[in-house]
Amino acid sequence: MKTVDLFRHLATMEARWDALAAEGKLPSVESCRNDGARRTPNKRRLLANAEARAKAAGIEPVPSKY
Repeated sequence: MKTVDLFRHLATMEARWDALAAEGKLPSVESCRNDGARRTPNKRRLLANAEARAKAAGIEPVPSKY
């Protein structure tokens, strides 16, 4: 098993993010979202329930496709 130092991993990820930002190559958030095509019925119910709870609380629900 390989041991990974969390702080080194986070520093590497931040450096990669900064490099992409400097080149103007950051992907848009919408392009990274899951299209929901392979969701299980249980996950679809969970997302629908989360959306209903957010709306009932007067909070903008997180966009999800179910």
